[in-house]
Amino acid sequence: LIDRAVKTARIGYLQRCLMKHLEGFVVNYDLTVRDSDGSVIQFQYCEDGLAVEKCTYLKEQYYPFLIANQSTILGQDEYSRIVDICGSTKEKPIIKTFKKIRAWRKKTRFLNFI
Repeated sequence: LIDRAVKTARIGYLQRCLMKHLEGFVVNYDLTVRDSDGSVIQFQYCEDGLAVEKCTYLKEQYYPFLIANQSTILGQDEYSRIVDICGSTKEKPIIKTFKKIRAWRKKTRFLNFI
């Protein structure tokens, strides 16, 4: 935005406006970018497909914390919410995939406390 040789009042004003609008954004621990009222701006910070294996919080000592907080991401009524959202016939593959994931979780007992 700013080139030191061409710094005008208009560019300074635009920079202040931009910073004022961005100051309310927060990157949460689940890598979502949210506004000051908690609404989601981006579901993944930078949306660049970060390599999961390189995340700093994926260490064995943090697993209990991440598992305990999964209920905030996938609540008790997750299936009914997905069915409500994907009610039309166009989204049936999504529901099929979700059913497969749920069956796999029951079979392997992975995160079955939800």
